Amino acid sequence: MERIKLAIENAKNPDSGGNGKLEEINQGSRQQRTPPADNAHFDVKNTVKIILAAVLIFFAGWLWLRLDFMNQLELLASEYIHEGVKQAQAEAKKRVADEERFKQFILDNLTHCQAAAENNKESYIKLVKDAVRNKNLTAVQGKNDIFYIPKATKNKADMMLLDARAECQQIYDVQLRNGK
Repeated sequence: MERIKLAIENAKNPDSGGNGKLEEINQGSRQQRTPPADNAHFDVKNTVKIILAAVLIFFAGWLWLRLDFMNQLELLASEYIHEGVKQAQAEAKKRVADEERFKQFILDNLTHCQAAAENNKESYIKLVKDAVRNKNLTAVQGKNDIFYIPKATKNKADMMLLDARAECQQIYDVQLRNGK
């Protein structure tokens, strides 16, 4: 309180320069700190070091977060690629299975067609035999088991069989080539 009064008196009294007794009181109760010249330089260095350390820590944190984000993106991309590879493998397996089924189907069709051609040949020969049997029944009664098929008829039946097989093979080749 006393200091306040002295400060007011010194402020009113222009002759004292404002420093009179107040300065004496201040020196008595406190020591004035005057920092040395190189100490100020030391404070600037520390401040710069602290700011630089904070910037480096901030940059390192940002860099870590950036790398973590990029790692997450890489993980997502690898999962996406992995799913794509799985899907492509499944599609390839399905295509191979479909192709095998198709080949088996047309091979079955070829086999069926060739069997039908063989049956047609046998049916033709049977018709010829029946025609010959009817002629033999009237000729000789005990010899109906022996049939003499003319060579031209047999050749015609063989040619029918070859033509039917060639047609079956052609159908097979066309289906295999077209995939239908």
